[in-house]
Order: sequence, then structure tokens, then C-alpha cells
Amino acid sequence: ELARAYAALATGGLFRPERLVEAAARKDGRMEAIPDPPPPVRVFSPAVAYIVTDILADRDARVPAFGYRGPLNLPFPAAAKTGTSKDFRDNWTIGYTPRFTVAVWMGNFDGAPMHNVSGITGAGPLFRDVMLLLEEPGPGLPFPEPPGLVRAEICPMSGDLPSPACPATITELFIDGTVPDNTCRHDHRGSPDS
Repeated sequence: ELARAYAALATGGLFRPERLVEAAARKDGRMEAIPDPPPPVRVFSPAVAYIVTDILADRDARVPAFGYRGPLNLPFPAAAKTGTSKDFRDNWTIGYTPRFTVAVWMGNFDGAPMHNVSGITGAGPLFRDVMLLLEEPGPGLPFPEPPGLVRAEICPMSGDLPSPACPATITELFIDGTVPDNTCRHDHRGSPDS
């Protein structure tokens, strides 16, 4: 289910039911075609899917938790998310490029804990290996940006448009018409966070 959800993000918001086999051999040796799956259904707008992809593919955002050389640091654009269940019973890493979606689950079928194995230390390295095998060497394909998105400078502390009191700004991606219209009212000068 998670793999299908992430595949919908990878395809710009189109949910496509999986097709596990294309044909089956009958006992008499004849090949029987499996019916085509139903047509794709739009579950997210392309703009929403792209913003989520942009967040999941942000290498700099991963650094505090995973470092620069973690298993999600790939030589091509890739969106990915890890997860670890309570008591380390299982973990997963799911991600995608414009061409492939990969989901890796790691755990004990009896639900026994795995002694501090997380999504980044358990499923993460296997996810990386599979992605490196699937994608060709090189910079890879960028995620295609759909129309209807804009970039705006905001205050990273408030999320509003920056004021002269903001010590820095960051560029964020927005669906056109959703850029904040409030200016930051915080006086960041002299605050411990500035």
C-alpha cells in the first residue's frame, strides 16, 4: 500500500493499480493474457505531488538526521522516506525517481525487535543498493516541475514574508496563489535563535 502511494507521488499524482503479471501459462501450455488494470486515477494534483516530492528529495534537509553520506544520498534526484516502528520491531525505506519506485521493508515476521535497527540503518542501505542498480550511472533525470508553482523568499522562523528584522531568508515552493501575504512581525535581532 505504501509503495502504491509513493508511486502516485512519483507519477505526478496518478494512482495506477499494480499489474503483477502480464500473462499466465495454462496447464495445456496456452498463454492466457491477464486483463489490463483499470486506468489511472488522479489522487493528487501535479503541483501537490511535486511539492511533496521536492520535500522528500531535499538532500540538505536530511543532513541533520542522516549526515552527508547516508544511504539516502544518491548521485541522482531521489525522493525518499524512512520509518521505524515502536520498539524497533520493523523498519522501511520507500522512495522514487522519475522512473522507479522502490519500497524496502525489514523486520522479523514474528514481530520480535531488531535491537536498535532503524529505517536508515536497516532498510536504507538495501534501498540505496536497489536504486543504484536500477538507475543508470550519472546525474539521473530531474523530477519534471508542473505549471502552477512559484518560489518565494520567506522568513525561515515564521514562514511569513521576510521583514528587515529577519536575519536570513529561504526560498520555498508554493502553489500559485498560496504564497503568504503577511510580513514577519517578530524582532529576531537579539533573540537566541538569530
